[in-house]
Amino acid sequence: MRSPTKVAAIVVIGALTVTACSSSGDSGEPPDSITIVQGSGPANLNPLQDETRAVQSVFSTMFETLTVIDSDRELQPLLATDWEQTDDTTWRFNLRDDVEFHNGEPFNAEAVTFTIERMQDPAQKSTKLARLGGIDTAEVVDEYTVDITTTSPMPLLPNEMSQLYIVPPQYTTENPETSSTEAVGTGPYELSSYEPGQKVVVTVFDGYWGAQPEVKTINWEVIADESARIASLQSGTSDLINGFSPDQVPTLEAGGLNVKAGKSGLGMVLTMNTLSGPFEDVRVRQAAALAVDIPAIVQELLGGYAEPLDNQLQGPETFGYNEALAPVQRDVEAAADLLADAGHANGVDITFEAPSGRYTNDRQVAEAIAAQLEEAGFNVSTTVQEYQPFLESVKTKETDMYFIGWYSTPLFDASNSLTWFTSDNVFSYWQDSAYDDALATAASSSDPAVRQAAFDEATSIMAEESPAVFLYDSQTLFAAGDKLADWEPRGDDLIWYRDLTTGSASL
Repeated sequence: MRSPTKVAAIVVIGALTVTACSSSGDSGEPPDSITIVQGSGPANLNPLQDETRAVQSVFSTMFETLTVIDSDRELQPLLATDWEQTDDTTWRFNLRDDVEFHNGEPFNAEAVTFTIERMQDPAQKSTKLARLGGIDTAEVVDEYTVDITTTSPMPLLPNEMSQLYIVPPQYTTENPETSSTEAVGTGPYELSSYEPGQKVVVTVFDGYWGAQPEVKTINWEVIADESARIASLQSGTSDLINGFSPDQVPTLEAGGLNVKAGKSGLGMVLTMNTLSGPFEDVRVRQAAALAVDIPAIVQELLGGYAEPLDNQLQGPETFGYNEALAPVQRDVEAAADLLADAGHANGVDITFEAPSGRYTNDRQVAEAIAAQLEEAGFNVSTTVQEYQPFLESVKTKETDMYFIGWYSTPLFDASNSLTWFTSDNVFSYWQDSAYDDALATAASSSDPAVRQAAFDEATSIMAEESPAVFLYDSQTLFAAGDKLADWEPRGDDLIWYRDLTTGSASL
């Protein structure tokens, strides 16, 4: 049996407190209220069903996890006070005993086990299973102690638990129809109002167990159109926006707004359907990789606010990066030759889906990619739509190719991004048992050398089999008004309410 290791509850709750915003600007808002506008938002308020950073930013105000990764990339206690590994496949979490959900329901070990079992329910279609599918059981030891047993060793389980928001058992069970629209969590903010796909308003929860945040109200708004997002900031009706074109930076800065570029750990890829259609043939997939001019996209459409990927899903800042791999260089003639070898000398028809308003210049990037593919002999039928319907569409696996980003954050570990290509993942269009086995090895070891070797094997398989075209490691552009002039983006694309800082004025 592995000797137990214990992590002390070293965090001071006051250090996790959000700092307020400054002057009220031109919006007419109270100085303790802010408005954040993003290109996408929650399709519902079920915290088990969405992994995108835009949505996680919203959920983190209302829901909490057992652990949390702070802005310095350090793992800290949150709803758990400490934890220890009692054997190779069991982690014991000791929980806070002074926490209630917003409806007065107590937080305890039962809430943790209920949340895990709900995540495991196939009817939930939980995206959390991509990271936490290795959990076997969760058992109540006593009111504030829970044992989580995994099917194989999961040395990073405490880190992974920073992604699982705990929900109230009684309320969720008794309100099956409204639990996805009337969020009830333990966080410092409670839901004030919700317009699906458009707006979420949260206000300070007076009964919060920790220190009260100074910002009393956060208005999260969704505006898919980039120009409208920018106009909202310029007019003073919003305080922070993200996801705009780099060519807007000079205009925003000239208007006295604060533009900030944040590394996201977001690897942008073209996922190809290897299960049916023309991309079943690896030569067609390799042709697609050769057809795309990634440096041109980075410079001309992203203003240099990105780094080309080295034929893998993660960049060098992430553990698991494979130093042996290099970027694929564009070669249109070679791509055309591969298509001819695959029996498509006269071209090949493919369908291509992409989102709009989710990533920097995503529509323009998708259009450029389609044009570049056509130069090599692909006849591309492109569909671009808003992010949530796009996600639902690609889950059906009916398209030949789609454009998306996968995060290696918040763990800064390759397991975060590579898991989206495992055989049983809802977003994966590829099945490779050797790849799956390599990731399982990485997930079950605490030895960095073993894990790195496993990631090297997995990424080498991907580079050879080409289930995706690896594009670039994206940066996200943010712009802030006076209230959030001192705010700085994290390294994982999350707008974390605890990092919000005041501008020049105090409340």
